[in-house]
Amino acid sequence: MVRLVEDFDSLITSCKNAFENRADFLVGRTQVCGSPRGICVIITSACNLKCVMCHHANVPDWKSVDMDIEVIKKLESYLRRADFVEINGVGEPLGSLPFMNFLEILSSGDHGFNFVTNGTLLDEKKTQVLLASATSAGLLNVSISLDAATKETYYKIRGANFNRVVENIRNFVDERNRQTRKTPKVWINMTLSVTNLSEAEEFVKLGHDLGVDGVRFQKLNTTEDRLKWETTRGDWVFNYSEQCLENIPNNIVAQVINRVKVRAGELGIPVYFDELKDLGEIGIESLVRLKKKH
Repeated sequence: MVRLVEDFDSLITSCKNAFENRADFLVGRTQVCGSPRGICVIITSACNLKCVMCHHANVPDWKSVDMDIEVIKKLESYLRRADFVEINGVGEPLGSLPFMNFLEILSSGDHGFNFVTNGTLLDEKKTQVLLASATSAGLLNVSISLDAATKETYYKIRGANFNRVVENIRNFVDERNRQTRKTPKVWINMTLSVTNLSEAEEFVKLGHDLGVDGVRFQKLNTTEDRLKWETTRGDWVFNYSEQCLENIPNNIVAQVINRVKVRAGELGIPVYFDELKDLGEIGIESLVRLKKKH
């Protein structure tokens, strides 16, 4: 009964905030009454991996810090009123000390909660905590960044044990299903590059074999600072600008995407292409324009 009352209070708070947001917009207030309905939190900038397309492998003076717990506590009133909360960024949340504190605070609201992880730390204990948070904190989606369908490519890009991460994902999905939970949904992500584009179709099959709920693809961010990055993994050199899909003709990328869609349809698994919906935006001309700025 106590939990039911708390849930009802949270729902009322969320609805009131939604109304205030709408009123702020309609009236054109510059000093708003409502608080954000969606909040994205970077809980840590520390990570246990050094992926070749990330700051951790390319910025020598990168500072790895966790969000102060007192700051998290100050966010509580906003989190309680939000409809949607996401933990994202360039750090690994499962390796951060404040993560559990954050889950406790999220349990006081009525919202959906998503987060992104590299999956390397998704052991049995954390699996149980996250599955429990589907009820207590509203965890809806867990997105796991893999970027490869083979251990060789995975090691090139992420430098970690592919088989171990795949096993972590399999165990997480199996345990969720054993508990007959509908949430959290599990997604695997691939950031497409010249190196892994040929594995995109196999990546869909991997997702199906693991029993995940969907597969997401996106392309490398072509921001000016990243185009200068270059890092090595053994004797392999990852040159960021040369790895962008903009170096591949549109029709080749389109063929890969079409094969992926067909394979996903055959296997009955949802697939999404973030930032790849308009192939007109992918082409060597756009990369040339970016390079000319340097």
